[in-house]
Amino acid sequence: MQENPGAFYNGVYSFITDPKNQGVQPRRMPVLDIPLAIDNTAVAGEPIKVVLGAIVDGKGPATLTDVSLQYGYGQECLPVSPSVFQYCPVSQKFADSNWQSAEVAQENGQWVATIPNAAAAGNYVHLKLTMTDEGNSRAEQLMMRAYLLK
Repeated sequence: MQENPGAFYNGVYSFITDPKNQGVQPRRMPVLDIPLAIDNTAVAGEPIKVVLGAIVDGKGPATLTDVSLQYGYGQECLPVSPSVFQYCPVSQKFADSNWQSAEVAQENGQWVATIPNAAAAGNYVHLKLTMTDEGNSRAEQLMMRAYLLK
């Protein structure tokens, strides 16, 4: 069986509302522009720049006030937390202590993170993204096996 990227995804979205603003709330959806090959791979040892943004349901781009991206390397399919059960050929789970912070900066009005891809070919890159907008809405995404290093 060929193991492909995208083993696990978890998204948590939070927002502030009040009695005047009831009903369906627009959600901020993170947008990651990761420069990968068509087979979801990147070259091991070559850093990549990931453009980070968000869109608001029905309104377009969101203005972000804080963005962070963490990355990790390995074969794991699942994180230690949240606790979930899913098929994975690797019994070990990715520990919270293994996350490393990517360098994130604004370049030409965009949030850009640099991932060093400093692991050996054959390892997967896991991503953990957190972003907050000007209304203090927050989005967190966890992606295990986001892409493969070759």
